[in-house]
Amino acid sequence: MYAQDMQAAFEMGCQLSALTHGHPSGYLSGGFFAAVISGLCQHIPLNTSVYKALELLIGRPGFQEVERLIFRALDLHEKLKGMPLSPQHLESLGGAWVAEEALAISLLCSLHYVEDFKVGVLAAVNHGGDSDSTGA
Repeated sequence: MYAQDMQAAFEMGCQLSALTHGHPSGYLSGGFFAAVISGLCQHIPLNTSVYKALELLIGRPGFQEVERLIFRALDLHEKLKGMPLSPQHLESLGGAWVAEEALAISLLCSLHYVEDFKVGVLAAVNHGGDSDSTGA
């Protein structure tokens, strides 16, 4: 429905996420995720979609926690290029029991294994936190 408009996807993602996630980090994570998916639907590469979604996120009230974890995931991805992700790497971003941690872990796995869906999903579900959320 919002595949061609990252801004609209972000806004709707925030609104829908706010139904169950009242804290800004919760609903802004949902908006960010929706914007990234919109970018991918437009055939924008994942890395570029992430940075475009960051432009939509930054400056929103309460954005700092989400931004911080996204940048930690991006930094970890760069630091570990060419190396496999371990559960400890993922858990350094948190347990994924809150939306911004789940977003960061799934984002790290997606970026790190952008060419291998199966390995990326396996990494996303093989940690001690809320792995069904990060795998999804």
